Amino acid sequence: SAFKVWNRRGVAKHYSFDDFCSYVLPYRVAHEPLSHWRRTALQRYGHWLDSLNAPQDIARSIAMRYPVRYNAGMTKYPYIMSYEEMDSLQWGTCDDMTAFLTLSLRAIGIPAATDVVKAWANRSSAHCWNVVKDTAGHFVDIGYGPDGKNFVVYKVSKVYRMQYRSPGEEDVTQGYDMPLSDVSFPLDGKNKQAYLCTFNNSQWIPVALASSGNGNVTFRNLGRGLLWGDNKIDGYREEGKGIAYLPVVHERGILKPFAAPVILYEGGEVRSLRPILSDTESVTLHRKYPKYNKIASDVHDSNEVVPGDDYELFYWNDEWCSLGRKTAGHDTLVYVEVPKNALLWLHNHTLGKEERIFTYESGKQIWW
Repeated sequence: SAFKVWNRRGVAKHYSFDDFCSYVLPYRVAHEPLSHWRRTALQRYGHWLDSLNAPQDIARSIAMRYPVRYNAGMTKYPYIMSYEEMDSLQWGTCDDMTAFLTLSLRAIGIPAATDVVKAWANRSSAHCWNVVKDTAGHFVDIGYGPDGKNFVVYKVSKVYRMQYRSPGEEDVTQGYDMPLSDVSFPLDGKNKQAYLCTFNNSQWIPVALASSGNGNVTFRNLGRGLLWGDNKIDGYREEGKGIAYLPVVHERGILKPFAAPVILYEGGEVRSLRPILSDTESVTLHRKYPKYNKIASDVHDSNEVVPGDDYELFYWNDEWCSLGRKTAGHDTLVYVEVPKNALLWLHNHTLGKEERIFTYESGKQIWW
């Protein structure tokens, strides 16, 4: 079926056979149940090839008339859905939506894939969207906003393209027109695998992989906190201009840091966050999580320090080190003898889930 569509629909002349093998032929996107998705999608969307020429226009037209819409509750659905199940239920996660569009496009012979951000660099959760290869050989990102635009508003460290073949993903960060940098760390040993992590509100999540050599390891094409095209960060107040990263190695089933975390600033400068234990300061804390830009400054929320709640402040020094627990008596917390140049994390033991790492600079919490 894939070969017939490829040869008869006139799309093959624009692409290579490798494009076909990688982005049209695969019978799965991930590990969804097998089904007759090619036949179903070809019957529904094949006519778009007669009315539109540009593959990205076809992709956007399908996305705008999409039968599957996002529903946050579907993250609790216990199984991976087949194409027909997604079509019938008409609700899904970002993963479901991108899988449905990828399969729909492949069914009519258009090379398509899913690009993934494994972890946002300034908040929790991950994200994915569709890409389609145009007739000039460039991948174009497709989303579900007006006119099929892909809106990205959070910080991106790395972007991977999912493939149904070994190794299962390809680093395509460099294919997005945003500022990138290489960052090196000292690491003994040759061909030792190391990971670079970002923080997801509760733990460090690996987002990049590299191998050591000549006493160091270099992670390449890292995001700096700026986006591509007309996408703009719509994040938080008092947010730092860059991304915080932590280098780790995998030993005996755990991630073990081998250097201090760093901030890769928007301009490309790198700052090491090794706490200065001999030089401390007093800090006044107002929040455990930054306030969203879209929330008015006079609106209160549960991420502020709440009187009566039990808090604990940590600083990073190869692990999270406690600076003590306190019950808030007012809408601020004061800690003394906090190491300067430290990465900090305020945890609420009473309630709430949203918590974010920060530094303390010029009397303010700066969020990363």
